[in-house]
Amino acid sequence: MSTTVSSEELRSQVFAMWRSMLPDRPDVTIEEFRAGYDRMFRDFPIDPGASITEVDAGGVRSLLVQIGGPDPERYVVYFHGGGLMCGNPEGVRGTAALLARAADAAVLVPDYRLAPEHAYPAAIDDALAATRWLLASRGVDPSRLAVLGDSAGGALAALCALRLGAEGPGAPAALVGWSPWLDWTVSGATVETKAAVDPIASGPSLLMSAAAYLQGHDAADPAVSALFADLAELPPTLLEVGSEEVLLDDSVRFAARAEAAGVEVTLEVADGLPHVYQYFASFLAEGQASIDRTGSFIVKHTA
Repeated sequence: MSTTVSSEELRSQVFAMWRSMLPDRPDVTIEEFRAGYDRMFRDFPIDPGASITEVDAGGVRSLLVQIGGPDPERYVVYFHGGGLMCGNPEGVRGTAALLARAADAAVLVPDYRLAPEHAYPAAIDDALAATRWLLASRGVDPSRLAVLGDSAGGALAALCALRLGAEGPGAPAALVGWSPWLDWTVSGATVETKAAVDPIASGPSLLMSAAAYLQGHDAADPAVSALFADLAELPPTLLEVGSEEVLLDDSVRFAARAEAAGVEVTLEVADGLPHVYQYFASFLAEGQASIDRTGSFIVKHTA
C-alpha cells in the first residue's frame, strides 16, 4: 500500500526539522549550536554521480563538487550559511551537488573561518581568497563565474561580488542569494512581523551572531552589510527567499535598492516556506524548483 504525503505535510516536516536543530532553552552554547546544525545535515542524500574533492583554495580548505567531466562550462562559488558561527562544506555537499547538476557547473564550497574564534573580516577575507584562487588556478574568466550564498553566506556572496568588481579581477557574471542576510544591523521589518512563524532565526539570534562576528565593528558598515553598499556594479542578481522568515525584508529591500541602481534583479518569494528551504530539496518540490531556477539563471548569465 502506498501512502501519499501532502505538500502541506512536507512543508510542516521542514519547519519541524529546523525547530529540532537546537535544544529548547535560552542558554544554548556555541558548541551545542554547531553540533545541532551539523546533525541536521548528516543524513541529507548526495547525488551518487557527484565527484567531491578537497582542495586548498588559496589557503582556504574547500570542497570542489562536480557532476560529469573535468572541464566544466562554468563555476560557482557557494558560501554556506550558519550565522558565520557554524556550518561547513560537508554539510552542504548534497545541496552543492544538486546545484552543480542544475547549473552544469563545478561548485567550490570554501570552509571559511568561523566566529567567535575568528572575527570580522576573517570570513570575507577567506571568501575572496578562495574565489580569486579559483579564477587564477583554473584560468576562469569572471564571465564564467557565479557566486551564491545561503543565509549568512549570502552576505559573503554579495560582498564578494562587489569587491571582485571594485578590486579585481572583475565582477562575477551572476549573484544568487538564498534567504540571504544582507543587513547586519537587523533592522528589517520582518524581524518582528515574522518572529512568530520563523522556525529557526529571530532578532535575538541574529544579533548574537552579529556580535560574535563583528566584535565591536560597525554593523552598518557597507563592507559588512551589503544592503548599505553602492550596488550599481552588481551583476544580474537572483534572490530566493521564503515568506515565513525574519530575513524576508533583507531581500525585499536589497532587490529594491539594486533595481533602483540599475541592476537586473529577480526576487522570488516562496509562499509558506521558511529559511533556506533549498536544503530540503530531496523531498520538497519547491526546494528543487528553486535550485532548478538558480541553475537556469546561472547558465543564462554565464553562457
